[in-house]
Amino acid sequence: MNLILRPCQADDVRFMCDNAHGALLHPPGYGKTVSAVSAYLGLRSRGRVRSLLVVAPTSTVLSSWPDEIRKWDQFRHLSVAVLHGRNKEILSSHRSDIYLINAEGLLWLKQLPPGVDMVVIDESTKFRNMASKRTRLLADLTKDIERRFIMSGSLLDEGLEVLQGQIALMDGGITFGTSKTYFEQKYFHKKGPYKLVPLPGAWEDAMALIKSRVRHVTLDEAGINLPPLTERIVGVSMPQRAWQIHEDLKRNLVAYTDNGTVASANKEAAFNSMRQITGGAMYTRGELSELTGDVLTIHEDKLDTLQRIVDGALAKGKHVAVPYCYDHERRRIGMRFHHLRIGTIHGGDKDRAYTIRKWNRGELDLLLLNYQAASHGLNLQEVPTDICMFTPTWSAEDDFQVIRRFWRSGQKSPVEVFRLIVGDSADVVVLGVVKHKFKSSTEAIRSLTCGS
Repeated sequence: MNLILRPCQADDVRFMCDNAHGALLHPPGYGKTVSAVSAYLGLRSRGRVRSLLVVAPTSTVLSSWPDEIRKWDQFRHLSVAVLHGRNKEILSSHRSDIYLINAEGLLWLKQLPPGVDMVVIDESTKFRNMASKRTRLLADLTKDIERRFIMSGSLLDEGLEVLQGQIALMDGGITFGTSKTYFEQKYFHKKGPYKLVPLPGAWEDAMALIKSRVRHVTLDEAGINLPPLTERIVGVSMPQRAWQIHEDLKRNLVAYTDNGTVASANKEAAFNSMRQITGGAMYTRGELSELTGDVLTIHEDKLDTLQRIVDGALAKGKHVAVPYCYDHERRRIGMRFHHLRIGTIHGGDKDRAYTIRKWNRGELDLLLLNYQAASHGLNLQEVPTDICMFTPTWSAEDDFQVIRRFWRSGQKSPVEVFRLIVGDSADVVVLGVVKHKFKSSTEAIRSLTCGS
């Protein structure tokens, strides 16, 4: 297929060719991959770079980047080495035009592949923690490379505190330094032992420092017209017995159930159990329950609400995606809808590519997605879809990104998002935190919009 860049993508290419460091922060579905590969080709044709290293989430490395390169006639001559699987060490030692590697692969990649003199970090939020091993490895590996770029559709969704690590990978610490302590002291004050609150004017000051090295346009400005996206909260009731357990854990960290006593080690563990209770079940032995399968089923009210939404959507000829947080939710939802064609995407799935193909061909009624496993690198926009958030996630980034797997360029039907929320419960607290994070990040990113 012949590639014709949109005007905004052509501007991206000029931006990347004219600057040694930079960030593409356009929304998911914009076409950042095409911009990056086109910029690489432009630089290579001028003799300014030889090979490109792309660091990205696993699903992006295995599908999005290779598929995009194969799709366009202008890219098909490029040799691409996917540094994943059995032959990764061999591939990393042979010359290729583009090398693709996931974050976990950095643990075995001892030195850069031959000829690499340009780096693109796709979904840079995966490296937001300055102190993490993967971030330190990547910083050390790329410190001598002149051309470094980051890409993200959700750079600041988790707050201002995640900015430093990502920008430091781009510019080596020129803007915000590499000292986490210095960054926090300059832009935040502490509220309690762990919580950081941005100082007055901190967002504005930080955005002003990076604006000249960032490109961001909205989908409308890019000429991408999407069908309507609507969101609504669906209230869910909860039986008195479930409320009793929820409130006992909240007040006392201990609750008495028909199956015995449930005790939480601290307030955080208790709140985690409260979140599960709103969905109808909970682990009774904390994290150990993931291995032992110790799950207490409490009620079916949220499942009943989900069923009404699914039945209504299927009757309209739509498919339904259900993001979830806990593994027992996936199992319980699967059992409730065993009569439907169901696919799952979670951390341990081995048939993800097959599931995605079946979904996009319209061969699945229901798709169950773990928020973290499905938040990046998946294109699921080929069928009419409604999204039903079973349990709210703490992560504003995962919330935003999961929706954008379906509502993106190529989606032809309106998308409706249903959030199943038990009033006055842990659901409300989590959703409030996510909405606050998203409001702050949206305002900050808007100030970076090209032409603003």
